[in-house]
Amino acid sequence: MKEKVKLEGVSETLLIPLYSRYIESKSKNPRFIDETAIKIIDSIDYDYENKIKSKFNIWGCNARTIIIDNYAHEIINKYTDITVLNLGCGLDNRFERLDNGKIKWYNLDFEDVINLRSKYIKKKDRVIDIANSILDFSWIDKIDDKNNVLVIVEGVLPYFRKGEVKFLFDEIAKRFVNVHLILELMSIRLVQNQKRHEVNKMMKNPFKWGVESEKDFVDLCNDYRFEKIENITDKMKERMPIYLKPLAYIIRKANNMIAVYSKI
Repeated sequence: MKEKVKLEGVSETLLIPLYSRYIESKSKNPRFIDETAIKIIDSIDYDYENKIKSKFNIWGCNARTIIIDNYAHEIINKYTDITVLNLGCGLDNRFERLDNGKIKWYNLDFEDVINLRSKYIKKKDRVIDIANSILDFSWIDKIDDKNNVLVIVEGVLPYFRKGEVKFLFDEIAKRFVNVHLILELMSIRLVQNQKRHEVNKMMKNPFKWGVESEKDFVDLCNDYRFEKIENITDKMKERMPIYLKPLAYIIRKANNMIAVYSKI
């Protein structure tokens, strides 16, 4: 019998990328296979088909998974013993896809999410789960090595106000020595038109912060330099049927981006 789960607010939104990774993993020619997503979706009772209807949303979630994995893989290959901080980890098990046998990995999320993770994701050496708000910086004291870190923030920053984004990354720059960031940045156009987004059905007007371009983050958080960026539309197109591909140019103008930054 499947377990009934009760998640609310931001925590409930994590089921969208989880279900998206399940769909990709079960597809005929999967670009990645997430065994954790398959296990969880097959184990919990949730009305996915009625609550997560947008194929564009599913394509977008999987596109960002691929892009972030690729960027993280590059950084981990360069800094083989780096510490990875997955802030707002949800039910993602990215460690399984990126582990090189040396990295130390921290997953951070709200207590209800971490409790759910503990039921379905087996404990691993070099992986530590922390139940904490991202903006309560007591979690930083639990990070053993503060010299060389990769910070991944996927699907989280739009829920923060502009001042909270600055507050977070100023503190990270202050408390860690060498810092690499992989961030999902939401277009300001999507923030302004969020009523069309499925997340808006779970949380009324949840998105608070977006950017015009990658430069906006550097202007806000002056301790970082821009490295590179990819619009998630570039990977979404791989799953879009031919008759929808002409829309990619329009979608790209208002779509999310995955950007890489490093501390100056």
